[in-house]
Parts: sequence; C-alpha cells; structure tokens
Amino acid sequence: KDKADDLLIIASVFIEWDATDKKKIHDWNYEAVKLAIKRAVNGEPSVDEILAKKDAAVHPFN
Repeated sequence: KDKADDLLIIASVFIEWDATDKKKIHDWNYEAVKLAIKRAVNGEPSVDEILAKKDAAVHPFN
C-alpha cells in the first residue's frame, strides 16, 4: 500500500477487434490513458479511496 502511489498507474482501455470505427476506439483509449496519467501525477484517487471502493466496482457494460 505504501508504494502503490509510486508504482502503479491503471488505464482502462477497450479493445474490440471487430469495431467498425477503429479511430473512435483509438481516440477513446488515448483519452483514457491521458486521464490515467494525469490522475497519477495528481495522486488521484488515493490508495485509501481505491481500497474503500474495491468491493463496489462494477463493469460499466455488464
């Protein structure tokens, strides 16, 4: 837990091999990675916030 802020960046990206609009998928993934890096640099969310919400996380498309 003490090292997580220094060692971990998570970016949620989407891969759909059959997507008809591959540029749209690329753009979404690019923005997701940029947002993940921005949040990591700003220390957001904190490790404590992540651990507090870990059991409530759901996949948005399920």
